[in-house]
Amino acid sequence: MKKRLRKKKHKKEFKEYGFEIQVRFKPETSNATHNQCFDELIEFLEQKQLMYGGSIFEGFITAAKGSVTDFHEQEIRDWMKVKNNIIHSFVLTQKDAWYP
Repeated sequence: MKKRLRKKKHKKEFKEYGFEIQVRFKPETSNATHNQCFDELIEFLEQKQLMYGGSIFEGFITAAKGSVTDFHEQEIRDWMKVKNNIIHSFVLTQKDAWYP
């Protein structure tokens, strides 16, 4: 496969990686608090030039350009740890963002 085609199809050296997250809130957490936490997450990700697709409870994070790094992953884990309303958060291993 030619380089131009590999780039277009995000193959080999042009693969881009992202990761899934899942969030579980305390049962007594209100919908307004869910929404506020979600807005804060989106704001945090935008500052890091990351993108999010999904719902309040689970989604997929990718970089605006290129791939996410282990550093991005750790930053998100740390951010979720300090949130009082979140009881469990799972950051799943990185995977190909274009071909699941």
